[in-house]
Amino acid sequence: MTLLSAVVHGLWLGAALPEAGRFFRDTARLRDTQLAILRTILRGNADTAFGRQHGFADIRSHDDYRKRVPLHTWDEVVPYVERLAGGEANVLTAAAVRLLEPTGGSAGGRKLIPYTAALQGEFHRGIAPWIVDLYRHYPGMVAGRSFWSISPQGFHPERSRGGIPVGFADDSEYLGWNGRLLGAAMAAPRSLTRVEEMDDFRLLLAERLVRCRDLALISIWSPTFLLPVLDIIERDAPALLRSLFEGRLIPPSGRPLPDAFRPRVDRRRAREVEAALARPEAERFAALWPRLAVLSCWTAGPSARYAAQLANRFPGVAMQGKGLLATEGMVTLPLVAAGGAVPAYRSHFLEFLADDGATLLADELATGATYRVVLTTGGGLYRYDIGDRVTVTGTHRGLPVLSFIGRERVSDRCGEKLAAAHVADAVEKALGAAGVAARFVLLAPEENGSGIRYALFVETRHAPLPDAHRVLVETLDGELNRNPHYAHCRRLGQLERPAVVTIAGGGLAAYQARCAREQRLGDIKPAVLDARTGWREWFERESMRA
Repeated sequence: MTLLSAVVHGLWLGAALPEAGRFFRDTARLRDTQLAILRTILRGNADTAFGRQHGFADIRSHDDYRKRVPLHTWDEVVPYVERLAGGEANVLTAAAVRLLEPTGGSAGGRKLIPYTAALQGEFHRGIAPWIVDLYRHYPGMVAGRSFWSISPQGFHPERSRGGIPVGFADDSEYLGWNGRLLGAAMAAPRSLTRVEEMDDFRLLLAERLVRCRDLALISIWSPTFLLPVLDIIERDAPALLRSLFEGRLIPPSGRPLPDAFRPRVDRRRAREVEAALARPEAERFAALWPRLAVLSCWTAGPSARYAAQLANRFPGVAMQGKGLLATEGMVTLPLVAAGGAVPAYRSHFLEFLADDGATLLADELATGATYRVVLTTGGGLYRYDIGDRVTVTGTHRGLPVLSFIGRERVSDRCGEKLAAAHVADAVEKALGAAGVAARFVLLAPEENGSGIRYALFVETRHAPLPDAHRVLVETLDGELNRNPHYAHCRRLGQLERPAVVTIAGGGLAAYQARCAREQRLGDIKPAVLDARTGWREWFERESMRA
């Protein structure tokens, strides 16, 4: 596989070099490049329904753009997306919508982001410098295979009522023809994403990864995706070794393996795996994949704890944090020399909202300041507030280095992107189904000995009956699963089944007491979703003080 991998990576590197060259060459033209992107997007979409409504044809400057186009959240975009999903053309973009990609973060639990050829091109312009930078600093990647995790496990094709495909079929489609090319150098086949039984999926993934002696790059989103797979490799080592020694593997479901996953005997690799797993814990995975150069995943915010756990299991392997990349667009990309991520300034038009209300461009950002990100893309999102906040930690080659610090109005422990509006609707439906009248409710993540889950803290006049408690949990889980990212995390086991915790009394006062440590009491707004952990202990402590 080494020669094939080298050829595939060489072709991808060669295709990415021209755009990467432009990215690194034009950093001194940051502002001009950004304004040119804005002009191209506005000119190309001036005769769309949105463009005519907002006078795109008359916009001559960024100041004009700000005055004519207000900031948009998803709720303002929905009517336009519903029109194009119904088959209407020329709504947000003059170019045809190739597909609608589902993501979370809305009141309805799911957003459908329009993807056009222009938007995919913008993604590619951001990915090219990142991948070239990786190859430059870790040349050993060229001779090895990669593992990428992007698309949801258990994907089911569907179409909008107007016939537009909904969702990418597999990971490679995000990368266009480059992704299809990379399929030849992947450690696990694309068809693995169609295995719907989670225990089967994890075992088969573990089996394919341990077979891959030349694994050089692991690119995932949440580190919590990989940690359970590593546990399976250690826990189910006898089954994995049997697969390699004897060509026999029985999935947990007992279902017959698809032909694509029937194992073949590889006794040489079996002996290598056996020796690697017999090593001390800190050495096992380095011995299992001696060519592994880079592990790319979220390393900031709530993911920091789990990224540290991965780092402990991969001593000597470079851990690179992901840039700020959303389904809606690519905001930043990581560069090794930058020690962080810089704006994907050749992809979309980026605006940054300061705490004082000012709207700034990428060349106007101040080190140490915090901003909220606004996107304008070739996919038809105009001055779209994605709710992500970044702080400027320095500069690199004239570009600000941006660190993601959190997402407003969303809880996102491992990629679930739960939005407060959707959570409020889900909680009300669960309470209604269970016949529970609540005085205070709060949904928040909590960590226990086995993983992460969401707990619904409920204060009622009377403790819910056992049957009502069961209905609460089942209905809440079902409603939260309307968000595809939450459903994905639940299928992967990154999130456990939610819990319901009954509070004896004083829930709102206890909530305010904790919030008051960070803001004035008069500024505290009631909330149904809080992204902080530790609420169970807090409510218990406050109840003892009452």
